[in-house]
Amino acid sequence: MGNEIAFSKDQLLELSNQVPVIGQKEHWSLRLERDEDTLFYSAKVIPKGSKLYSVNDEFSLYIYNRRPVGLVIDYFETNFNEHHNELRELAKNIFDSRKQVVEVSAKKKEVKQFQHSLIGTLLAEAHGAKFHTTEFRT
Repeated sequence: MGNEIAFSKDQLLELSNQVPVIGQKEHWSLRLERDEDTLFYSAKVIPKGSKLYSVNDEFSLYIYNRRPVGLVIDYFETNFNEHHNELRELAKNIFDSRKQVVEVSAKKKEVKQFQHSLIGTLLAEAHGAKFHTTEFRT
C-alpha cells in the first residue's frame, strides 16, 4: 500500500479517454474468461505492479506508471451484455466459441467494430452520455 496512487474521478475519466489510442497503438486484444465472466481489453501481459482502479459500475482500468495498460469488465455475459443489446449481438459473433478463455485480435472487421462500440459505450456512459454504435467507420 505504501506507494499506491489515488486518482480522482476526473483523472480516471481522462485516463479512460486514452484507451482507444493506446489500445490500437499497442495492439491490445480482447480476452473473455468465461469462468470469471470477465472481459479484458489489454496487451497479452499486464505489467507487474499495475493497479486496478474502478472507473464506474461498468468497468475498471489497469494503470501502470500513470497510464492505462488494460480495461476490465466484470460480469460481462451475465450483466453487461444484458444492458447493451447491440453489443451483445456483436459479442455473439466474436466470442462464438464455448471455450472457457477466448482471445481475439482486432484483425477482423467485426472485432474492430465491437471494440469501437464497446469503448465508445463505456466512455460515453462514464461521461454521462449515450453512445451510438452507428458511428463506426473502417
